[in-house]
This record gives sequence, C-alpha cells and structure tokens, in this order.
Amino acid sequence: MSAHLLRVLYLLIAAPTIALANYSAVVEDATGKKYLASNQPNSIAASAQATQNCRQANPSDICELVSLNGKAVITSDEVKARLPDGPHPLYLWRLDANESTVFVAGSIHILKPGFYPLPPQFE
Repeated sequence: MSAHLLRVLYLLIAAPTIALANYSAVVEDATGKKYLASNQPNSIAASAQATQNCRQANPSDICELVSLNGKAVITSDEVKARLPDGPHPLYLWRLDANESTVFVAGSIHILKPGFYPLPPQFE
C-alpha cells in the first residue's frame, strides 16, 4: 500500500475514534429522576444535552446539573443546607441620599433554578 493510501485509511478509521471525546453530564429533575448525556465533544455540550433531555421530559420542572464528567456538582439544596436557619447577613447595601433610598444587592451571575424562591430578604 502506498503511504498516501495508508494515511487516508488512518483518517477514515482511526482519527474519528481518537477524536471522539467522552464528556458526560447528569441533570436531575425535582423528583430525583436523572438525565444523562455522554460521548459529547466537551463539557458544555454534555451539560446542554442533559438539560435539554430533562426539559423535554419536564418542560415546567427544575432541571439541575448534578454531575459533570463523573464528578459531583454541588446542588442548590446542598448550598441552602449550609445557611443558618435564622437571619443571616446578605450582600445588601442601603444608600440614603437626597430624601431617597436605594438598595443595592450583590449579584450572582449564575444561579441554578433550585435556589428559588430567594430568601425573604430579597423578596
């Protein structure tokens, strides 16, 4: 066989197998049912596919990422369990000027749906 033909065979047979990524994600709905996406090209694609699978099955339900590439992702319930039961400090500032009051809250750029409802201090 010629070197060119060997290279073409390699590209057709071996290269796709080598290029196949094995990123995976697990998303869970509010009832605890899990939705898996595996053999995805990257973590974002795996997360998006697992979330889409969950939302297709439960359009009005919460779908929360719980595992990415075999590693657990902290859930909103786990974060909330770490908070004290009573009042606790929040990143909230009150600004008073010229007979006006403005409240400025710290921002959370990515907040999973499981965090809702927000604490009463935000409502």
